[in-house]
Amino acid sequence: MKKFMCVKIGLMISFLILVFICLYENYHVREFKKITNELTHSSSFKNIIEKAESQYNNKTIKITLTLDSKYNGYKTIEKFEFLEAFQRQFRYFIRNSKYLSQKQKESITLLVNANTSTYTFTNIYLNKNRLYHSESTLYKDKKKIYSNIYLSGTGNGYLFSSSTSEFEKEVLQYASYLFRSLTKHGSDYYDDDTKMIADIVTKKFNISFNEYDAIYRKNYLGMQ
Repeated sequence: MKKFMCVKIGLMISFLILVFICLYENYHVREFKKITNELTHSSSFKNIIEKAESQYNNKTIKITLTLDSKYNGYKTIEKFEFLEAFQRQFRYFIRNSKYLSQKQKESITLLVNANTSTYTFTNIYLNKNRLYHSESTLYKDKKKIYSNIYLSGTGNGYLFSSSTSEFEKEVLQYASYLFRSLTKHGSDYYDDDTKMIADIVTKKFNISFNEYDAIYRKNYLGMQ
């Protein structure tokens, strides 16, 4: 009888743990869907993204995107940068979420349909001990067409465009230098480092935090 009760209690505890895990994962899925919906209707993507659905399993965030057919007319680098901007903004919202920040380095896969063409975009962290060290790859009909590796503080991660001024480039290059020096390429990063870098940059260039933040959002996150 005593043995039976122990087994019964053990099963109940296992069941409760399983329920908790399911509720915990379902919460993440709901939050990921919320972020996906917000991005889809943002000024950066609303003219191209027609529909978006997200799911989360096996530590991978998968988002299915239906895009306007004009996406097919983009150059390869433009196709890549559009999806790169989407995943960066997605990670930005995760990182700044009170309950999702621990998921900011999960792999992201974008499954893209644009008329008769299909694309797959992946972003995978190569070193999770660094703040930013990931590889993004774009495939068209399962064939790799573009890939790039981003490493913290090297300055190769900015989405510069014709609208980027020389002043903006100077600000961001200096910020990259500070980040590289203070955090050892992101391997020794603390949350306070971001504020410290922002304080130094804004004082050096005599700009407000909002001005600096706008430069960062535009040229790193691709926000419009």
